[in-house]
Amino acid sequence: MRKMRFTKKTRFAAVAAAGLLVFATIGVTMAYLTDKDSATNTFTVGEIDIQLTEPSWDNSQDGLNRHPGDTVTKDPTVTALDGDSYMRVKVEILDDEENLITDAERLKQIKSIIRYDAAGTALVEGTAYKKETIEALPMVNPDFKADTTAADAADNVLYFNYVGGDGIFSKGEKVVLFNRIAVPTEFDNQDMAILDGDTYTMDDQDNLVVSAEGKGYQLRLTAEAVQSKNVANADAAWDLLDTEHIQQMTLQP
Repeated sequence: MRKMRFTKKTRFAAVAAAGLLVFATIGVTMAYLTDKDSATNTFTVGEIDIQLTEPSWDNSQDGLNRHPGDTVTKDPTVTALDGDSYMRVKVEILDDEENLITDAERLKQIKSIIRYDAAGTALVEGTAYKKETIEALPMVNPDFKADTTAADAADNVLYFNYVGGDGIFSKGEKVVLFNRIAVPTEFDNQDMAILDGDTYTMDDQDNLVVSAEGKGYQLRLTAEAVQSKNVANADAAWDLLDTEHIQQMTLQP
């Protein structure tokens, strides 16, 4: 593997994970590498070390053939292994070929089924729920705040800044961004076609006619952190992360 090196002295860390969700299999693993090569989706620069995992997500099953009423646990979890930092998670919404999805209706549909259940009892895995129950919960953990001002933020590129406690992600802390994918029982064939990325029309009897089947979508998550020491505040940290050129490499599993 090639070695990558940062040009700034400020300490950064990033980890990434990718999963093809809902209607297809898990596909690609992402990693950011520095002068310390790693094939385990983490790296360390100075005293900053974070980890991104999905402990309850089964790559072989949970992303396959979702149906209306399906509720599964997907729990991207960031852990501060070493150092104190300002931390955020980037979520890219991609099609099966890893292109950013641009269809507004499809993006809205995807976001509507991502939820955070703090108690773990409002949306139980394997139980069917109506749209009203699902939408009563937040999309992400309130310890994160959506940031629409990040450099490349868009409808298909979401940033969530960690704001829990005093806003510092301290060594030993662990936090979940969201933990449920819940498809409402009310979703019909058209709703599922939108999620899947099908190309379709409606005939004169209002039946769905699919001309090309989609292959699902992906959520690519990247956790990023910058040291809190000697960084003025959170806004300064986000600016540093926006301007830092982080070399990205793709590793095949």
